[in-house]
Amino acid sequence: MLMSGSPAAQAGMKHKAVPASFGPAGELFSGGRYLFETRLQAARYAKFVTRDFHTGDPPVQFLDRPEFVTPQCFDWRVIGARELGLGWREGVGAVTRSRSPSLVCM
Repeated sequence: MLMSGSPAAQAGMKHKAVPASFGPAGELFSGGRYLFETRLQAARYAKFVTRDFHTGDPPVQFLDRPEFVTPQCFDWRVIGARELGLGWREGVGAVTRSRSPSLVCM
C-alpha cells in the first residue's frame, strides 16, 4: 500500500521492495527499495517522505518516529532494467539482505 497523498500514489512508482533481516540480538533491520520511471518522480517521493509526510496526533514527521534508527535516503541511478512480464503471483521477487540499521528511502 502506498502512502496516501504521496507522489508515488499518484504516478511513477514501478516497483517497491522492503527487505528485512534480524541482527544477532534479534533486532530488526529493514529498508525500502523503490523504482520510479523518472528521477524527478523519485526526487518528489524522497521530498515527500523526508519532509512532507507526517503521522500521528500530534503529527510527527514520518522518519522522526522512534522505530527508525538513523534513516538515510540514497538516489541510485538505474543503468538497465527489464520487465520480465511475470508478476508476484508467478513467484518472481527479489530480497536484499542488509546488516545496516538504516532506512533506505530510494
